[in-house]
Amino acid sequence: MGYDEAIEIKMRRLFERLSEKDRRRYAGIEAAKLGHGGTEYIAGLFGLDPKTVRRGLAELAMEDDPEADRVRTKGGGRKGAVAQRPTLEGNFLKLMAEFTAGDPLREGVLWTNLSRREISRRWAERGSPASRHTVRKLMRRHGLGQRRARQQKSLGAPPDRDAQFRNIAGLKAGYWATGDPVLSIDTKKKALIGHFAREGHTPTQAPVDVLDHDFPSAGEGQLIPHGLYDLGRNEGYIHLNTRHDTSELCCDSVAQWWERHGRRRYPGSRRLLLLCDGGGSNASNRHGPCNGSPTGWAWTSASRITRRMARSTIPSSIGCSRTSPALARAWCSIPSPLPSNSWRGPGPPPD
Repeated sequence: MGYDEAIEIKMRRLFERLSEKDRRRYAGIEAAKLGHGGTEYIAGLFGLDPKTVRRGLAELAMEDDPEADRVRTKGGGRKGAVAQRPTLEGNFLKLMAEFTAGDPLREGVLWTNLSRREISRRWAERGSPASRHTVRKLMRRHGLGQRRARQQKSLGAPPDRDAQFRNIAGLKAGYWATGDPVLSIDTKKKALIGHFAREGHTPTQAPVDVLDHDFPSAGEGQLIPHGLYDLGRNEGYIHLNTRHDTSELCCDSVAQWWERHGRRRYPGSRRLLLLCDGGGSNASNRHGPCNGSPTGWAWTSASRITRRMARSTIPSSIGCSRTSPALARAWCSIPSPLPSNSWRGPGPPPD
């Protein structure tokens, strides 16, 4: 009783390509086809225990598969290192007690200054070796995860903060109602120009070597990206500058936008609303006249844009740069510092 040798070879090939569950069920089908003595023959052919073949037959007799999406039943397989070695978790807690800090005002908020690799190495030194994957499971079980600092704590809000934003919202609505432009401006982090290291990656045939130190003196200057975001048209513009981040830079950037885009987008407009924060090239003390003298950058910007722009209305400050539309809508799509994950690296630096 049995199959030809050529058929047996093909059967074994199919058997080896199946999952653990399908293997025993396939063996059960073949044993049922052979009848009496088929279980022992198939078990010998596939190298199985006869009990496994009979188990496959029993599973096929069931109308519904209770765990159709699993190969093994839940809880099957080899136990993890923590379950096999009960002392492992205790050793972990003893080690963490030496290198764990917490928040005295919030119970359960803990962090450690050890990496998974460092914890694994210290375990091995104490005679209790474990892999980094085991360390990760224990850290997750005790609420220790990899997190980065979040700038969420406020230094406090002025009492007129809400009224300030309501005023800005009213100004924007008024300008949009008359078809006038509303711009939000902001400057991003400066980046050195030259053969310096950049975040990100790019396909190359050979490694790209750059300078080992980011000294400004070794570069060709710095790049200052100045962004403008047109709130009414949902359009953003980036001007890359190489001069200092001054009020003159901001004026030139706004004037260039008007000459290249604003004039066509808003024909006949005679006023412009600029939304900006209160630092850098557009500091609050430069927004308007100083000591009665109209020397602020707002007035300079208005005169540089065009003579047709009779007035430029600019809030002294919007309170917090994180609420800037340019920051929330335009800069979020651009890497920092420029360029980053879209970087196309330069050739090798000169000798």
